[in-house]
Amino acid sequence: MNPLDHPEEILATTIEFKEMKKNLYEYAAQKCTDEAGIETFSFLRDRECEQMAILGKGRTAQPEKTSCSFPYLPPWDWKKVESIRSAIFQDTRRHRPGAEDVIALENSLAIEQACLRFFIYALKEAVEPREREFLNRMIWESKERMALLSDLGLQFAVSGRSAPAPCEIGITS
Repeated sequence: MNPLDHPEEILATTIEFKEMKKNLYEYAAQKCTDEAGIETFSFLRDRECEQMAILGKGRTAQPEKTSCSFPYLPPWDWKKVESIRSAIFQDTRRHRPGAEDVIALENSLAIEQACLRFFIYALKEAVEPREREFLNRMIWESKERMALLSDLGLQFAVSGRSAPAPCEIGITS
């Protein structure tokens, strides 16, 4: 039997992934030395907590496995996302990522990729419209998280360059 034969299995696996990500983002936010990194990881942690609470209610609301309910998940706080992106791209010289920051970023991207693969696989097997809608939403959210983490990674890479910035060598715009 395919482990994804029941919607309950998809919901349970989603909650397991969210728990792992919440713990990872919590750890990353505590260990991160970069302000934009702390803000990014804290936002992602809070989002996972919010969704875990909602998904947990959907899971307990239906006692029978075959009648699992896929709850509605509220949209992202786009003002907060734009604020984080602004902090990430504001001034690359202020970013001072440490080894823990880079490791947390790499682990975060890896777990988001694993989630994305799972949701894409589950979507291929899904038949019920509400299940497909839920999985498409999870795919979209994983991609958005990866984009936000990639933005942070880009700035970490730029801030770690060995060549001096143009203003440091006397070039002005």
